[in-house]
Amino acid sequence: SSAASDVYKRQIKIRVLNLDDKPVAGVKLILKSEGDYEKTGESDKHGLVRLDRVPYSKLEEVGSYTLQLKMGKTTIYKDSIEIDEPIISRNISVPLLSLKLTLVNLEGEPVPRITVRLSSKTYTVERKSENGTAFFENIPSSELEDVGYYTVNVSMRTEAGDMPIYSEKRSFTRSQNLSLIADLARITVKVVDEEGAPIKRVKVSLSNSLLANFTSGETDEDGRIEFRNVPLS
Repeated sequence: SSAASDVYKRQIKIRVLNLDDKPVAGVKLILKSEGDYEKTGESDKHGLVRLDRVPYSKLEEVGSYTLQLKMGKTTIYKDSIEIDEPIISRNISVPLLSLKLTLVNLEGEPVPRITVRLSSKTYTVERKSENGTAFFENIPSSELEDVGYYTVNVSMRTEAGDMPIYSEKRSFTRSQNLSLIADLARITVKVVDEEGAPIKRVKVSLSNSLLANFTSGETDEDGRIEFRNVPLS
């Protein structure tokens, strides 16, 4: 009867929490037994995953289970578990952290119109920012074997396209606010004629080895033009 078979099938409730004790949505749970019985689920906005009618470990064709949690391709938690109670309810803390990264120039000013990309062995994420600050939530810790060091690459949107302006390897193991300093400075150009008199309303463009004509503008009444956030190398 169905009542008899239900004696061997019970429920698992898992709540996934990050390093800041906040619930994590979108984590895939894989429960697999020694006998190749498998069930999967995904955490909701409350960090909850519920698997119903899971066979007991004591059944001959089932055995012990491995419980695995994944963010995309990255394994963030793995442990063995025995299904030997009617309801198993657990909170699992996983090594996921939050980052607030602000890119500043050599004068300490935030650099606008940037794209920040974090890349590790198995996890990559990208954010665009208009004001120089990028927020990342639930980033796998560098302490995970699947992750390790992150390469932080930042590019700036210019008239001629995206220009790389910052690259560094970093280890992230806790949530933090971080300022990254790029070799960007303010440059003033003065255009004069052969006699040294200023020339106004002349278009001036800047180029470097990465991009031609990445910024431009016109000189003022004094023949001057100021460019901000110009790469020094």
